[in-house]
Amino acid sequence: MPNIAVGLKPDLRTGQNHPLFILQLEPRTPMPRPAKHVFVCTQQQPPHHPRGSCVQQGCGEVFDAFLAELQGRNLFGSLQVTATGCLGPCTAGPSVLVYPEGVMYGGVRKADVAEILEQHLLGGEPVERLQASPELW
Repeated sequence: MPNIAVGLKPDLRTGQNHPLFILQLEPRTPMPRPAKHVFVCTQQQPPHHPRGSCVQQGCGEVFDAFLAELQGRNLFGSLQVTATGCLGPCTAGPSVLVYPEGVMYGGVRKADVAEILEQHLLGGEPVERLQASPELW
């Protein structure tokens, strides 16, 4: 196990430096790489912004529902959920983007999260009725 000296104190008599304290580092375990990564837009635009915002359309509930589903099913090692800024199609929000496929969902509601998780994230089949139109994505 490697040691690291943190901070050095000079010894005026010998001219040598001595560590103030020493940390013992544990070997690092790499983070698990998720099979899928879900980005939930949580962008808040100013009031009356012409494009609207996902916050005004309930993205917080959608994000919380994804986290609750992952926790309830103990999927944190295989799936990752990240709150993100604007994904682009504000008028069709809340927007959810799934990688590695690059599938964009629009108008996602809290009630849709279990279906996205079951059908797409675990089953491999995107939920067609929620996919953003080709004009948007």
